[in-house]
Amino acid sequence: MILLLLLALLALTLGGAAAYTFRSESGYVLFAWQDWTLETSLPGFVLLVLVSAVGLYLGWRLLSGAIGLPGRMQAYLAHRRRQRAQDTLITGLRHLAAGDFRRAEIELLRRVADHPAADINYLAAAQAAHQLRAGERRDHYLALAVQAQGPDSPAVLSVQASLQRAAGQGQAALETARHFHQRHPRHPHAVRLYARALAAAGESSVLLKLLQTQGEAVPEAQRQAWQAQALGTLLRVAAGAGQLDQLKATWASAGTSVQALPAAQRAYAEGLVQLGAEADAAAVIGRALKHGWDEPLVRLFGGLDTLDPVNQLATLEQWLQQHGEQTALLLACGRACMRNHLWGKASSYLEAALRLHPVPAVYLLLAQLAERTQRPEDAQRYYREGLTRAANMRTGD
Repeated sequence: MILLLLLALLALTLGGAAAYTFRSESGYVLFAWQDWTLETSLPGFVLLVLVSAVGLYLGWRLLSGAIGLPGRMQAYLAHRRRQRAQDTLITGLRHLAAGDFRRAEIELLRRVADHPAADINYLAAAQAAHQLRAGERRDHYLALAVQAQGPDSPAVLSVQASLQRAAGQGQAALETARHFHQRHPRHPHAVRLYARALAAAGESSVLLKLLQTQGEAVPEAQRQAWQAQALGTLLRVAAGAGQLDQLKATWASAGTSVQALPAAQRAYAEGLVQLGAEADAAAVIGRALKHGWDEPLVRLFGGLDTLDPVNQLATLEQWLQQHGEQTALLLACGRACMRNHLWGKASSYLEAALRLHPVPAVYLLLAQLAERTQRPEDAQRYYREGLTRAANMRTGD
């Protein structure tokens, strides 16, 4: 409209300018055709040409506007539908975030056919249905999301695997996560979902290989926990089968970063003890404690019966000087002294442990020490106090 006004103003301006220019000698223009003649002044002719041009332009605009009106109306209506679909999506997501899952499901599906990214609606609706414990509707929405975006969409696979895991469908979640990782092997979330599914399914060998090659996608604390869990499982399987060579081979293939984890070291040392390789277990424990103190390893070392008791006690007392009095270390020293028949020294260590942390294990060793030193009344008292302490710990008193 502004353009039309400008053209009309320009035509009037040019006409006025022409009339002013030719006011003294306007000239004339003569048109003749058969018996018809038309004579006008030059300014009039110019004005006629301008008005005709403007008229033609306006006529063309009106004609083209009439022709294109259905298409523009259709585009406008489509835009309005998309805008309303976008509004309902936003409303549905807000209800989902607020915990109003029933209203969220309704809003997310109300205009889903008009939304250009319908998979988002379906995935959010699946989450709402999951919260409402509507498993059939959840799976239906997931299937619709697959139809809308395709079976290899990262968003669809991510939500599907997460919902399957939350619903307790471990095997289905594992298959979805494996497919996600196969189709998008460099996707960090695919690695995390696959690792979590493998850990839940107990596929330890595959989990260890995955974390060795793509572990940077998993937060460090979680990665170490899964690595220790997977390696510990493999080590316990080898120990349970009585395969010492397999146990050592599994440990050697784990890599130094995994071998440095305390939980993995404990599992390996326990496996060695279970298979009678206590000397190897002692060496593993000694190396581990040089890099980090770990009370379960100390307790395990103190329980090794086939070692030279003198050297074992010397090692424990050296650790005691380095790390100070700790319950596990005092217990181990007391147990080693009993193997060396150092009854007085054993009593001192165990009494110190009792003062530090009166756990049932201390009472048991004191009772055994009293029996070996021919003090039956003290043995009965320690047994009784130990049982009372254990009962109180069980009931939380």
